[in-house]
Amino acid sequence: MTTFFDSQAARLHIETLFGTADAVVNIRTTPESEACVARVFGHSKSPSDKQQHRFKFNGRYDQLSSALRSRNVNGWAVFITPNDTDGKGVKKANIRRARNVVLDLDGAPLPPRGFRIPPHIVVETSRGKYQCTWCIEPTTDIGAAEDISRRLALRYHGDPKVCDASHVFRLAGFLHQKPGRKPFSSRILHLGFEPPVKLSRFDFLPQMPEQSRRSSQGGIGVVDAKAAALLFRHYPIEALNSNEAWLTFAMALHAACDGHGEVARLFFDFCLSDPTYCNDYDDACNQARWESFDSNRANGLTAGTLRKLCRDHGVPGDVIFRIFNDASKDFENV
Repeated sequence: MTTFFDSQAARLHIETLFGTADAVVNIRTTPESEACVARVFGHSKSPSDKQQHRFKFNGRYDQLSSALRSRNVNGWAVFITPNDTDGKGVKKANIRRARNVVLDLDGAPLPPRGFRIPPHIVVETSRGKYQCTWCIEPTTDIGAAEDISRRLALRYHGDPKVCDASHVFRLAGFLHQKPGRKPFSSRILHLGFEPPVKLSRFDFLPQMPEQSRRSSQGGIGVVDAKAAALLFRHYPIEALNSNEAWLTFAMALHAACDGHGEVARLFFDFCLSDPTYCNDYDDACNQARWESFDSNRANGLTAGTLRKLCRDHGVPGDVIFRIFNDASKDFENV
């Protein structure tokens, strides 16, 4: 097996994201190669066994590099959080400042004429797949930075579902080892040395279209991030314990929010509050399932389905009304 490891690339990536290679960073590792997944999870899938295989690292790269290299050589993927956290976690609530916006070109080519604003770093994460990152002037307006990420995805045909400020991205210099592919060392294709960009310089990007609220589409897009946060405060997490229950809820939610990235992140944070769902492998698998959903072909599961699930599981009526507003009356297709 290929064991190529480029520590200098990892340091340059971190230095670009945070201004210094000695920054305290948040790293996540998760089983990736076929052999690693079989080794880690093949013998047991009990909640207690899953718990011990969650690996999150916080510290300076030089302190973490040996452990990260060892995990990567043994089939684990290595990801980095590109924004500042409170040091207590890497969920959306833990993000304190946005300092980078990332465009994930997951299969789309780099623009042949280049970018209007050149990114500060371009990482090829596997053959023909790219992460383009712009360093921005650090801001506590997390929503504004996420909006720029979504608009970059719209303009350059990137993945609109990985624009959340807490999303993790592959760290350069480590192997990408998804099953069915030849291991690929994520590498830096471009480094820029311009100062961080003001968000206002991205005003040329197209605005995101308003999400549809048309009843003819079965209620697609009626639940936004604010409504989803309210939903997750009142919905019983134990109601998602079975695979069938999780899948029904997830597909109905996906249809109700039209696959909105911020709602997705809130949902997976909610899932992680369940002690039986506490593993990065589960999280990665279910995020892949979420991204495979098609809001226009949701097998009859709609915002109306989600509203019915809320009623069936004891969510108070006034809360249901606030989540769906009176528009939910139009979406009783369950």
